[in-house]
Amino acid sequence: MGDRQGVLNACSNLGDCYLETNRLGKAINLHEQSLETAKEINDREGEGLEYNNLGICHWMLGDYEQTIDFYEQARTIALSLVEKMGNTAKERAGDVCQNLGLSYESLGQYEKAIGLLEQARAIAQQVKSDRSVRFAVRSVGALGRCKTSIGEYAQAITHHTEQWENAQELNIPDDLVGAALGQGVSLWAQARAEHHAAVAAFPLPGTGYPAAYIESLRNAARWLRTASELADTHRLAQQDDALLHLSCVSFDLGEETAALEALQKFLQNEVESACSQCRGCRQRRGEDAPMLTCGGCGVAKFCSEKHQRLASRKGDRLRKAVRHKDVCSLLKKWRRVAQGKATAESCTPDLLEFLRQDILWRHLKISCDDT
Repeated sequence: MGDRQGVLNACSNLGDCYLETNRLGKAINLHEQSLETAKEINDREGEGLEYNNLGICHWMLGDYEQTIDFYEQARTIALSLVEKMGNTAKERAGDVCQNLGLSYESLGQYEKAIGLLEQARAIAQQVKSDRSVRFAVRSVGALGRCKTSIGEYAQAITHHTEQWENAQELNIPDDLVGAALGQGVSLWAQARAEHHAAVAAFPLPGTGYPAAYIESLRNAARWLRTASELADTHRLAQQDDALLHLSCVSFDLGEETAALEALQKFLQNEVESACSQCRGCRQRRGEDAPMLTCGGCGVAKFCSEKHQRLASRKGDRLRKAVRHKDVCSLLKKWRRVAQGKATAESCTPDLLEFLRQDILWRHLKISCDDT
């Protein structure tokens, strides 16, 4: 019918559907068509939206440099439309600032991320639309994660407390889980950092801990347990990060059985979800696009060798709590348990050795030291 605006809208909406189902290749193709159509008909608003959509797609693929380029173009367009569109353009500029902040967080550039997230939060507080208020909750949670990553734990705890209270009021399951998970990690990190500063040598798990330290760890464990239960109720992928951190905190408390149970559940989730999801970009793939299988564990799937490297990239704590190569050998052993070829008890020595290596804490500490 020659309705170019209709073509733009149809491609964009269909692209969003593919994006929501993690079918990123088709999503990118459709949003690229929509972007070209927007340019043809000089629709600056549509052009800005499509740059933002393409940024989201490439962020999920781990192409952060490309992501940032798309988001910067989206932000420039949104700001240029403020005089014409008022709060609508401001809201979109705030959304893009948040997305840029998340991109820099993924790159481990926490100071840049914090500046952009604070801008996004300020814009949301100024606009005060329903959508911007919900986005502000997410910005606060991201600020909490960044503060934890640079060792500013008290501020992180304040941010996650605010995120939890606002997410409860607005009934946002994703942010409730994110707040509980972030709070648990922040409290655990603060307790360990303060304890390390107070003693010359860190004692073995469960021995010689001050009462205040034990209570801090128990508080962290309660938040992580809440995150895991909420994620399980709402079928959210954040449960895996919560279980992994809960296993480490329980081990620090000397609660070996609880630590093993959480780690075993994490591994079982990983095995069960592996068949259709790339470990690198989290994209779901169908039978028409078969994935590579990790030769080490025989569990993890990848779209390509590039995405296999992405799954083990250092420092990307927003995407995953632990790199694939850190758990590859455990997944290999647990796959046999899931297949009925081995018992959970036969894996216990390996699981305990993983916990003794303190991998999650070492990764978090490296982030703080690098910053």
